[in-house]
Amino acid sequence: MVKKIITLNTKGGCGKSTISHFILPYYFAKGKETKDGFKIDRDQNLSIFELEATNKNRSSQYRESVVSYIYDKLENPNKTKELLEDIGFDDDSFAIFDVGGGRDAIEAVRKFSIASGGLEDYLFVLPFTLSEDSFSGALDMYDRIKKEDGDVKALFVINKMPYRYDAGEMPYKEFLDDEDISYEIEKSGLDIVKSLKERDVKFTYIPEMPESLPSGLFSREGCCIDICKEFINGKSGSEQRKELKQKIKSSNLSSKEQKEKYVAEMHKLSQNADLYRMLGYCKPFFEAISEVSGVQKNEK
Repeated sequence: MVKKIITLNTKGGCGKSTISHFILPYYFAKGKETKDGFKIDRDQNLSIFELEATNKNRSSQYRESVVSYIYDKLENPNKTKELLEDIGFDDDSFAIFDVGGGRDAIEAVRKFSIASGGLEDYLFVLPFTLSEDSFSGALDMYDRIKKEDGDVKALFVINKMPYRYDAGEMPYKEFLDDEDISYEIEKSGLDIVKSLKERDVKFTYIPEMPESLPSGLFSREGCCIDICKEFINGKSGSEQRKELKQKIKSSNLSSKEQKEKYVAEMHKLSQNADLYRMLGYCKPFFEAISEVSGVQKNEK
């Protein structure tokens, strides 16, 4: 599969960091069957690079992570150049680059091209929301990339794609169909299809999930793999709740203590399930990555 993915947009608020830390790592996740279920391989050799001058350093959140986290505040050009050279010529590692907006994004493209001798080894994910400034930022970034290297792989992603109907008006939908997407694009007034067709690039979407994601989910430490590593073992939520109750009931705790422990563990299980469900919604996004990269990702 593609090994190096860069998320870019000169405009902020389009979901670059959410995609980089909470969605893309799952695309790269390597797992193996064990007697205890499906476990994440800690030797998967995945790194997340954060390249931006203004965002906070997340190093403390990745102390117990199964992935490596590298933060570059872009203060030392020689350090950045060496960092990009190392990963650009490493064919064995998987890497995600979360690049800041504004000048950070523009400078990063030039630095990647120089350090790696071109951009053909990278896939550029260009997220945007259904607003004029966000879409224009993604277009501007793509045009700059193409100017730097004509042989580039890029995927536009409509982030937080709304559902066509309120949840109360129709059954819940996991994936949106072409009619849903066309409806929302037309309603936005943006000339998305024509603009991307002129550039001969593909676009996909990541849906909004207002009723399924608790507000505190993204405040948890680490990336999606760290949060989900106990959940992606092939068991349904109901199976895990049943196992949890049986485990607590067989303990030496009092009835009151058992109830308190069950409530606390259920809260954690619920958050894991919400993120796992969100990653399931991103199947069209993952399939588009493989299609644009010209590779086939094995189903897990």
